[in-house]
Amino acid sequence: MLRTAWVAFQRLPFVVRWPLKWVFVGVVVFLTLYPRPRLFSANIRHLMTLDKLTDPEDHALAPWAAEFAAQLPPGVTARQRLEIVDRFVRRKLPYQFDWVTWKVADYLPTIAEIVAVGREDCDGRALIAASLLRRYDPSARVVTDFKHMWVRSDHGECLRPSGRPVLDAGREGVRVRWRHLPSVRGPAYGMAVFPIGRELIIAAAVGLALADPRLRMRTVLVAVAVLVNGLLIVRLAARDPWAPQMWGVWLGWAQMLGALGGLAVAAGRARRRDLRRTVGGFAGSSE
Repeated sequence: MLRTAWVAFQRLPFVVRWPLKWVFVGVVVFLTLYPRPRLFSANIRHLMTLDKLTDPEDHALAPWAAEFAAQLPPGVTARQRLEIVDRFVRRKLPYQFDWVTWKVADYLPTIAEIVAVGREDCDGRALIAASLLRRYDPSARVVTDFKHMWVRSDHGECLRPSGRPVLDAGREGVRVRWRHLPSVRGPAYGMAVFPIGRELIIAAAVGLALADPRLRMRTVLVAVAVLVNGLLIVRLAARDPWAPQMWGVWLGWAQMLGALGGLAVAAGRARRRDLRRTVGGFAGSSE
């Protein structure tokens, strides 16, 4: 019954069939990345107000601020303060990926949420460090290239600067540096460290949208094997965000796109074969 319904769906007009397919893919992708959908809108809102999220006067931060102040020696320089806050934040916030802490692909929490949970990835660490530093240095701010988030000030940087920031949350508000945006390293690293089970769900949804129930099983198995192999290559090549093997990233992506493209082409051929048989059957019955 399911196969019959699927074949009937594939016979719908192109303008009906494909929008429905990509709505299906979009829903699966979104819910796979954000099983808690409300955190998606909160994440966007926090990123757009990142300058306001950095708050040295946040009540939740007060105990940590007092502890950090006690660690500053008399006559400390701005550069030394950056080094001290780097060590302090790393100790207070053990690193943990967002899908473990928040069960979503990416989430920038508030200061209160960070302190309550007690673990975070680079964005939470950067927010806490910048908020602590703002008490002493108004130029301290959070910056990100969408692969990593760190702290920048007029006196230097901390939390392992990544390169040219795309978002810069300073005293003037959040500035977007569009010329720094084009980069494949961020998405590659995201694929490398994201749970492979969730990635396979997304790949299965895209493959299902491109496939056809009349495909030969051998064709499907070859496409799946090439797709998974490409995904594994990307995960291995981009595991280190500071020194990704870009040749491996491009090779893996090429294999994945080739597998999906081959699946789409084979599905088109299967539909045409079915159409010819159907037309031939009508012609034979009319005779």
